[in-house]
Amino acid sequence: MSSIRAFVITIFVGWLSSVICETMLWPQLGSIFAIATMGAFILKSIENLKEGSSEDAKS
Repeated sequence: MSSIRAFVITIFVGWLSSVICETMLWPQLGSIFAIATMGAFILKSIENLKEGSSEDAKS
């Protein structure tokens, strides 16, 4: 996934969860969801790199 797309999705998730959680009087939850989304993208890219390097080692 491109880094621009990941950035836009992270911003959108943070904004949307902040708007939704504002009604529950917990607006900071938007930041937490945005950070969790970034972490998921980072972990997925690390997994993709590991899969690519293990396939290169097999050949």
